[in-house]
Amino acid sequence: LTITVQYFHSYHVLVLDAVSASVLPWMGTARTNRWKLLNVGGWLYYTTIGTLTKEDSMLRAMFSGRMDVLTDQDGWVLIDRCGKNFDVILNYLRDGSVALPACNAFVEQIMAEATYYCLQGLVRLCQNWFESCQWSEEEVKTCRVPIICAASEEKILLQSTSRPAIKLLLNRHNNKYSYTPTSDDNLLKNLELFDKLALRFNERVLFIKDVSAANEVCSWTFFGYGQKVAEVCCTSIVYAPDRKQTKVEFPEARIYEEAMNALLYENVTPTPARCADAGSPSVAVCQHCLSNVFNDEVKTRQVHWKTPTDDVE
Repeated sequence: LTITVQYFHSYHVLVLDAVSASVLPWMGTARTNRWKLLNVGGWLYYTTIGTLTKEDSMLRAMFSGRMDVLTDQDGWVLIDRCGKNFDVILNYLRDGSVALPACNAFVEQIMAEATYYCLQGLVRLCQNWFESCQWSEEEVKTCRVPIICAASEEKILLQSTSRPAIKLLLNRHNNKYSYTPTSDDNLLKNLELFDKLALRFNERVLFIKDVSAANEVCSWTFFGYGQKVAEVCCTSIVYAPDRKQTKVEFPEARIYEEAMNALLYENVTPTPARCADAGSPSVAVCQHCLSNVFNDEVKTRQVHWKTPTDDVE
């Protein structure tokens, strides 16, 4: 008996060379009649009639004479199913039970095969496994914030969602001028507020963190319908007696106000009729129609925070 393994593209087939009653005399005629050669979708299996007919199923009907079976010239019984997991079917028939791994996809495949072969016991075993998973699994919510470093990435993100968006630009690497003593603390406060808003509204608003090498050090941008509707710049240049300095502020009230205004664009669809561009799955809202809406209805509000003491430090 020679066993070889041949590989064909995306699957492998175990080929048993010259397996037939004429070349297996050591089995004996009576013993050979009790064994069956199965070709299940290119996967080859060798098992007994007793195993195949142990439970009331389609396999019992096939190998008890109640159903016609297709056999090739070498004696292989051909079954037009995926044979990748057929060993699980055989193990269940042998033992009456089988250990299912912690994998939804695998158990779904086994359940589909068990349904096809009418193995009700294995079907119930899979159903009980799914029910136990539903009770044991806890829903884990995650908050994902994309980090971008180019304007093209921002455009792609805005086109891929229909939610309003809030972007925080942080660029502490901009060291053209020295920073005022409170700037670093205010940078952290802006970042902490961004994280707090992202955790609270991540299911309703797309939050984006921009770390591109821009001229700005810290600024907030608010988007609706994929268009910028407001901007809050938190940096300014102040003039000390001997040098210029970069000052970062934390306009908390203004940021909250614009964040709540951004929520007004949630679940609101522009009124113009749809055009061909709106049918693309990658475009949340038709940009051609949006341009007309925003020209008439939406005006960008840009706020640069400057206090009377900005010029003197």
